[in-house]
Amino acid sequence: FERSLSLRSSLKDQSGVSKSLNNIGLVYTEWKKYDQAILNFRESLKIEQSLQNEAETAIRLNNLGRVYFYKNQYDTALVYFEKNLDFQNRSQDMGQIALAYNNIGKVYLAQKKNEEAVSYLTLAVEIYHKLGKEGEKATALANLSDINRVMGLNAKAFLLLDSSTMIATRLNLRNQLQQNYLYYSEIYSALKNY
Repeated sequence: FERSLSLRSSLKDQSGVSKSLNNIGLVYTEWKKYDQAILNFRESLKIEQSLQNEAETAIRLNNLGRVYFYKNQYDTALVYFEKNLDFQNRSQDMGQIALAYNNIGKVYLAQKKNEEAVSYLTLAVEIYHKLGKEGEKATALANLSDINRVMGLNAKAFLLLDSSTMIATRLNLRNQLQQNYLYYSEIYSALKNY
């Protein structure tokens, strides 16, 4: 990616430079080097804004929101996710709107704003269901289950988590299954069913 960035810079390919910076930011995110990821995403965002490329701008906003979420800087993450949602509402890309709702819901869950989290995640589940995006629906259902667990609604949490797990099992979504089993353990722990 760094070689690609160098070549694209020498060719004065601003769109390509932005893509390379974004990819480098994604690598730093995976490595949990969040400050370096932010620098790359911000530089990429500036380029996309100067090119007036709304679709790519929205992706950079989402990536910045994710990094700030991982850093537990929820207010900043929320700002980026809401800006992304504004772009997605203009483009009417329902899959991306659902992703924005899911991400905003996760922020509200982390902030213990449960009613807001339920509202956004429910919207995400509904859109994913209409679009037939089962994998994404499994993720949103699991997040919704976690909120219900936090709110002490364990029966509802189990139902939502069972729905998510059935989808994840059918699609062989191992990361989602891993997360779901962790959620199951947290529900059973809350019920003192060790």
